[in-house]
Amino acid sequence: MAAAEAGGEGGVRPCRVALAIAIVWAPALLILAVVTDHTAEYGHKLVEVIGSVYWGYGPGWGPGLVGMAWGFADAFIGTLIIVWVYHLFGRGGKACCPPSQSAEGAA
Repeated sequence: MAAAEAGGEGGVRPCRVALAIAIVWAPALLILAVVTDHTAEYGHKLVEVIGSVYWGYGPGWGPGLVGMAWGFADAFIGTLIIVWVYHLFGRGGKACCPPSQSAEGAA
């Protein structure tokens, strides 16, 4: 149990989770930008909305690479914050949700 709480074997390691999500999100933004650049309608509104958040993002390779950099940083930092909050609620189970009793603990 202590190893899982410390992020050891079986535990959630914030940097690994953040890297995994960022590595998926960043190329997805690039693919969306390139596909949008080659289609008449697909993805244009989504790219416009994401571009309003990620400065410089838009259809095409160049803007897609800019969005990829923004997206990687955003996903990495955002995931670190989410995992940190998750761990706050998991420590001792007293911050929000009390730990559930197992069948062994109830007996």
